[in-house]
Amino acid sequence: MQPATRNFAALFFGCLLFHLAGTWALPLVDRDEPRFAEASREMIERGDYVVPYFNNRYRFDKPPLTYWFQVASFRALRGKSICRPVSTPPSPRR
Repeated sequence: MQPATRNFAALFFGCLLFHLAGTWALPLVDRDEPRFAEASREMIERGDYVVPYFNNRYRFDKPPLTYWFQVASFRALRGKSICRPVSTPPSPRR
């Protein structure tokens, strides 16, 4: 094996190892993301786009621009399964 090929292979497998180790170190979804989605959903439900609420309490963890972008994406993707908030589980069928 040539030195350049060996160095490239070592670099590739080293990067792959660090990437795979880092993939399982962090959770897939932050625990606050469903709360942000629910606050955006409550904005739409209330019609109040100035003050964000979560479970009928004020939520000032992020600037309202973040919630406004989420509301805009909910409205743009209305009816699509990708736009449903994660925090609301589907209703059971009877």
